[in-house]
Amino acid sequence: MGIITDIIKGLPLTAIQAEKIGVMDKRIEELEAENTRLKEELGECIRKLLEKTEVEQFVEHDGALFKKLPGNGYAESVYCPRCKTSTFSPDNNTPFFCLKCKWAANFGRKELNSVMRRLPE
Repeated sequence: MGIITDIIKGLPLTAIQAEKIGVMDKRIEELEAENTRLKEELGECIRKLLEKTEVEQFVEHDGALFKKLPGNGYAESVYCPRCKTSTFSPDNNTPFFCLKCKWAANFGRKELNSVMRRLPE
């Protein structure tokens, strides 16, 4: 039984009223099914958009990732291509490395400006 039928059960109804209630209950079921389907589609669209946005916000260069800034340019940080987290270089000569997965870049802080100048615009 549908929600409307449950609410008014026990009330005297004419055959026409009962038929209309049956039609409304069926329509409610259809709308609930459509709502469920649309929520699933929306979730999938959001997931795809987030994946696309994540991919587009980074540029791979010299084996590392660089994060695009809104408008133009890049953040002066080196990101790990595996886990997309910011990397670390303790001094000018030590290559940037990821504390999370232990990935290491082939350049350190000393070369960062040179590497960044070669990034695409």
